[in-house]
Amino acid sequence: MTIKEKIKKEIDLLPDELLDQVQEYLVNIKTTQIKRKKIHTLHLKGQYDNMNLRQKAYE
Repeated sequence: MTIKEKIKKEIDLLPDELLDQVQEYLVNIKTTQIKRKKIHTLHLKGQYDNMNLRQKAYE
């Protein structure tokens, strides 16, 4: 039996009152995994703004 099947079996055994809490928990897990920090970049109008720094570093 896979983990997914075990979880489904446990959910089937839960009383109806707790199903709303389970749904909230699952939605919360999905939203926290999607959020990722974006890398902020700054354009200071300097000499390195339009340059490929990775390529320049290996020259």
